[in-house]
Order: sequence, then C-alpha cells, then structure tokens
Amino acid sequence: MTSVTLLNRLQQWDDTAAWKVFFERYQTLLSSWSRQSLGNPADVDEVNQQVYWEVARRLTVFRYDSARSFRGWLRKLHYSRLLDFLKIKRRRELREVEIARVRSRGPACGPADPTTGLPENQDGAHDRRLHVSLVLDAVKSRVSERTWAIFEDIAIHGQTVAETARRYEMKYTAAFAAWSRTCQMLRQESESRLSVPEKSRE
Repeated sequence: MTSVTLLNRLQQWDDTAAWKVFFERYQTLLSSWSRQSLGNPADVDEVNQQVYWEVARRLTVFRYDSARSFRGWLRKLHYSRLLDFLKIKRRRELREVEIARVRSRGPACGPADPTTGLPENQDGAHDRRLHVSLVLDAVKSRVSERTWAIFEDIAIHGQTVAETARRYEMKYTAAFAAWSRTCQMLRQESESRLSVPEKSRE
C-alpha cells in the first residue's frame, strides 16, 4: 500500500527522511523495471535518477487518488523516461557511427588527412608535412581556442563526442557541431591550397 502521508511529505523537497523512505521502498522496483531493457548498470542508474527528478517535480502538484494505483502511475512515468533515454542513446550511437565513418574515409579531420592529393616523390613526405602544418595553422587561427581543443580531442586524440561534451560541460550536439564545423573548414582549406599553384600563394 502507498502511504498517503509519505506522498504528502514528499511534496516538501527538503524532507530528506521522507525521500530516504521513498528510495528504500521503490529503488529495487525501479531498478528491476530498468534492467528489463538496459544491461548497463550505469544506464539503469541514469534512468532511475531521471525518474526521481520527475517524481519530485510532479509531486509538488500531485493529488493521490485512492481509486488508482500509485505503483501503476510510477510504472507509466518510468516507462516514459525509459523511452526518452533509449531514444537519446540511439541518436548518440548513430552519431558515433557517422563520426567513425567520416574519420575513416577522409580527407577530413586527422593531422594526415589534408595530404590527400599531394604528389608522391622523394620530397613527398616533406610536402605532406608542410601542407598539413599550413592547413592546420590556417584553420586554427580562424576558430576559438575552445573549438580547436574540442576538435583535437575528438579527431586527433580519439575521444568520443560524448566524452568530450562531458569534459567541457556542454551539450552533445554542441560538441558534435564544433568538431564537424572544424572538419569542414580543414577540408575546404586543404582543397583550396591544392587547387592553387604554389607560386600563386607567394
């Protein structure tokens, strides 16, 4: 049975004793629901946390109806948060696949990518290093230090977009946009330099 008194107390965010009782009463149940769709304990904890935040938000105006099941209400809320989590996780996975595909096909985002199209000869290694250096320096001068650091973490140091976003305390989409925009600038700079004869740039 759900305690009406407990639910009323939970409307006060600072009633830590009431929230402790709630956690102890429903933690195992929420985790069992989450584990039906999630295998990673960290994912289970994240979904549970989202449910707790939503419960806390909704209970400020919640009115208990004895004719309805609080557990049923909680199950529907949990399912809604679980679906949200799975959708976001799926979008992140698709982005990671796209990033890996783009990084593998080049020319795009690694320090060696801008060398594509350079002639192969005895001075080829020097030509490639010089070309890379000029391309990187040109683009680096046109973006912010933060954007360049994000690009380096993802494209050069091999961090995932999600890891980089957490490091810089920013949204996943913002980190992805910074990386993608810098990649595009590198491609354009490289192609521009390759299409213009060396003497024309002097």
